[in-house]
Amino acid sequence: MGQRVQSINQNPSTPTNGHRELGADAALTLAVDDVVVEVNSAAGAKAATMTTAGMVENKQIRVSASVVSGGSYTLAATRGLTAGTVTLNAVSEGVDLLFDGTLWRVINLFGTATFA
Repeated sequence: MGQRVQSINQNPSTPTNGHRELGADAALTLAVDDVVVEVNSAAGAKAATMTTAGMVENKQIRVSASVVSGGSYTLAATRGLTAGTVTLNAVSEGVDLLFDGTLWRVINLFGTATFA
């Protein structure tokens, strides 16, 4: 997942080639077509909806913070054997997620993203 998919979409909230850029403080619900999702946080805490319906085993999604002027996004996931929450609250933070057929697993944190 080291590649960044370039969006050529006129409406950045709609996926193109699996890449979405969310507007400020937009709700994050993982979608079957997602490959890369960039979040934009201006204020407040926002919890992502970790969709499993329709996802296929070994599906990977990267979620990263492209703009943060306040607030955060949180994503419920499992790291190793521990269920917890990933927090993204600074530019260039992110997480690579893997759907194992049952739940979302953290396979990589980057930047200063945290898991607790």
